[in-house]
Amino acid sequence: MNRRVLLILAVLLVNLLPAFAETIVVPTVGQYSTIDTSIDIQLIEDLKSADSTKKEKALKEIIDNLNKHNPVVACLAGNIIFKEKDKFTGLRLYFIGRLRVTYDILRCADKTVQDTLQVIDEMFGPDFLNYINSNEPDYKRANIEAIDFFESNDELYDQRWINLRGMAAVREGVSGKPSENPLSVPKLEWQEIKKKIVESYRKTFPKP
Repeated sequence: MNRRVLLILAVLLVNLLPAFAETIVVPTVGQYSTIDTSIDIQLIEDLKSADSTKKEKALKEIIDNLNKHNPVVACLAGNIIFKEKDKFTGLRLYFIGRLRVTYDILRCADKTVQDTLQVIDEMFGPDFLNYINSNEPDYKRANIEAIDFFESNDELYDQRWINLRGMAAVREGVSGKPSENPLSVPKLEWQEIKKKIVESYRKTFPKP
């Protein structure tokens, strides 16, 4: 993997917004050099490809192995499915991605990544608005099913992808001086973080 990483929007987000993001490239050092996003970056490239075979193969991989892929990939795949295939399925997948982005933000020790969900919603949210506004039952059901999935599945991808957006990665890359500061909150806290996210969303979207 190329051990250089984009800053302003981390590699995954910059890959989606080449026309809007100014990229600053700095070397990854220390712990950051162990964060491998190459598989998900390739999936993003394939999803953006004009080659329909590549695109369909990438969509199938994401849907079949959703737990293995970072949530930015899920959000992009959901957006594509929504626009090109099935609106409800795409919306549900997008909401799963949003929940996992929220989870990754809260697991990240670098609090400068907290705008990540806002960035993703600004990218994709407008495409869903008309459908959501005119299909409230589907909007609620998609959220409920996304919460169910989030609650009952384990995240198998490297949640540290989100650290590549943080200012700590920038500082260490620019200085060339790696630190041993933890990139994530203690793993013992993750279950409680997830539980609180589920409880919060269930208040708005209770099971019928």
